[in-house]
Amino acid sequence: MVKLVWLNLIVMLLAALPHQGNAQATEPVTTQSQAWYGYYITADFGKKWFLTMEVENRQFIKPSAQNMFLMRPHLHYKVHKHWDVGLGYAYFLVSTQNPLAKKSSLTTPEQRLFQEVNNNHTWGRFTLSHRFRVEERWVHKTLGQQLAEGYNFNFRFRYRIGLDVLLYQTREKQHKLKLRINNEIMVNIPTKVVKNIFDQNRVYAGINYQPPGPISFEVGYLHWYQERQMTKQYFNRHIVRFSVFHKVAWPSKKNKN
Repeated sequence: MVKLVWLNLIVMLLAALPHQGNAQATEPVTTQSQAWYGYYITADFGKKWFLTMEVENRQFIKPSAQNMFLMRPHLHYKVHKHWDVGLGYAYFLVSTQNPLAKKSSLTTPEQRLFQEVNNNHTWGRFTLSHRFRVEERWVHKTLGQQLAEGYNFNFRFRYRIGLDVLLYQTREKQHKLKLRINNEIMVNIPTKVVKNIFDQNRVYAGINYQPPGPISFEVGYLHWYQERQMTKQYFNRHIVRFSVFHKVAWPSKKNKN
């Protein structure tokens, strides 16, 4: 079983390499650096239901510029000890995709609905996870430096495989240190506006620290490789990610007493 876990780890780390290498050889690639700051709170409602709210801000580094701000609530139901299904909504405010361009006050809204299925298995120190997500995306139309009337719509499918490795924990299990690795691929269903099938690939590695209590902290590196719509050009992004995770139960044990 441990061999299977390590095989999945190797596969997900190597999966992104072939298409990136081919694209870089023939198409223009824009390399950028970013910092992401996120707060993620999960509330459990009994044994079956839980609600997660994500709040995240993304900024460019050198030069410093706002990229986007997002909020993403999603409700989940546990259908099995290893499986859950979820339904969510996301709201994005996109400022710019090019920090070197002339500064503009234009902020482009994007709204999404999404449905997902999650699977998790734990063997000793290892936890292997899979996430299957379908997104319905409405991106506000723009005309020059102004918002235009209406939205562009498309479907996108996302698949993420992840591996958590427990590196250290105290005897009382009050302090935990985990290595988190995941690889996500995203593909579009082509439309009149969105022609590219491959959208992007994200490979992530981070360290998560869980002190006593409901909050944990994580810092990691994310490599983002994306094909830009309608242009046959690519973003190659190096991202430092800072995350705070917060878990609560409702009603709490204090309220029950």
